[in-house]
Amino acid sequence: MSKPISKAISVQFEEALRKALPRFCRVKGEPLPGGCRLYVWKAASDLSFYILLNIDRGERFSIDLAWTRNGRWPATILASVPRDIPEKRRKRSDPEGGDFRFRLPYLWLDRDHEWELVPRIPTGAFTRMSAAEILELLDETHPDEELLPKVPPLVGDAIEKLETYALPYFIEVAQELGVAINGVGQ
Repeated sequence: MSKPISKAISVQFEEALRKALPRFCRVKGEPLPGGCRLYVWKAASDLSFYILLNIDRGERFSIDLAWTRNGRWPATILASVPRDIPEKRRKRSDPEGGDFRFRLPYLWLDRDHEWELVPRIPTGAFTRMSAAEILELLDETHPDEELLPKVPPLVGDAIEKLETYALPYFIEVAQELGVAINGVGQ
């Protein structure tokens, strides 16, 4: 794990989130896995929206979204389908006990997506490689100087996706639940 890269991702993400979606504030004190940062928007007394930034070894990051009627981060729920995907014959999941959590990319894709500074090795690639090639690939390092310039455009893209897909989704959830937030809803 590259601490400078992980720090650059988390700091730039938080600064960009604060500018783009200022209603979200960082949550501290919540037990989270290493590399995660949690942000909450308490839209109403009985409805909170969450963004979880999950940094994987400073090589990539993903974003989970959640909403809850219970006022707490739904840590144990994941992989819900936030929208119907008729062409895939997938139906939107139901909330579990007033909680709903999923990966951000499921708002515009029918699969998961990560923002990668270092691309993953494609599935099946090892079967076509010699032992020496595999060891060389596994030993390959990426200096921070090579990765740091990749952080701003990836963070920018993630924030754009939050603005374009997550915010309208959260407002839609509030409307479906009949919860008024800043004049939106009911």
